Formats: sequence, C-alpha cells, structure tokens
Amino acid sequence: MTTPNFSATVHHLAARLTAEHATLALAWLERLDQLLDVDRRDVFPTHQLLDHISELLREVAAYLLNGPTRRPRCWW
Repeated sequence: MTTPNFSATVHHLAARLTAEHATLALAWLERLDQLLDVDRRDVFPTHQLLDHISELLREVAAYLLNGPTRRPRCWW
C-alpha cells in the first residue's frame, strides 16, 4: 500500500519525465559528449539511435503511472 504523498510524488515525477523527456535526453547527450574521447557521431551515427533515450524516459514515466501492465519493449 502506498501513501498519498508517495503516490503524488510518483505522479509528479512521471508528469515531469513526460513533459521534459526531450530536454533530459539532450542534457544527457551533452554530458556524454563532454565525457567521451571520441566524436559523438562515432557512437551515435544516426538520430534514430538517440531517439531511444527520449523514448526510454517516456516508458519510465508510463511505468511509474501504470506499473508493469505490459512487457517492456527491448531496443536491442
């Protein structure tokens, strides 16, 4: 059983992940770019690969809201 405060926190987190998925994915990529010694295009040659990060954040938000209602998608 979850407390109302925990439930509200989870819903707030899910809403923020949903609203900011693209911004968070870009921040992640920029941070990764700072850490890598190779060009980011060598690691992520297409936008299709990068789109998975933002999709992953939306999937996490859906999981937080709905729980394990379906089998998670795999990207590999």
